[in-house]
Amino acid sequence: MAVYYFVIAKDGSRYGPADVDTLVQWAREGRLVAETGLVERGTERQLRACELPALSTILGAPKPAMPAQPGVRIERDEFPTQTHPGYHQPQAPGAVPPTYQPIPVNYGNYSRISHRSKVVAGVLGLLLGGLGIHRFYLGYTGIGLIQLLLSCTGISWIWGLVEGIIILTGGMQDVDGRDLRD
Repeated sequence: MAVYYFVIAKDGSRYGPADVDTLVQWAREGRLVAETGLVERGTERQLRACELPALSTILGAPKPAMPAQPGVRIERDEFPTQTHPGYHQPQAPGAVPPTYQPIPVNYGNYSRISHRSKVVAGVLGLLLGGLGIHRFYLGYTGIGLIQLLLSCTGISWIWGLVEGIIILTGGMQDVDGRDLRD
């Protein structure tokens, strides 16, 4: 039986559940870091991404606890963050413990560039724009169908020509909102 984990985002929201193979892929893409918080589905067991054996080889082994100074007791946060770097002084008796601070998920390596080409989409718009082929290529099937239905009119061909120029000048994105690659 596969084990699934939720990824805890910086704002405390959960993403997933994702199986271990998906987490490994995310770690290789840089979307998970060693300190990313995970929660096991069903048991609600909380751990850092680097503590999961399948991810520890990619993200590195968990960092050891800081050695305690004589006479000072240091407790380790379960999920270190920028505001709680991993260790804090114990609270006075009766004090409210620090609140849970979720680990930010590193989405910094996610590409904002589409796999679709600006040149291909632009040329399709210029040559076959009246049929909406460039819109199908960019993932806009609804508008592509409208242009295809209007292809018997001259309006659709002018529309496609204008959009082809807009695409080539960098004024259009794909259906996912990503910039087209050059």
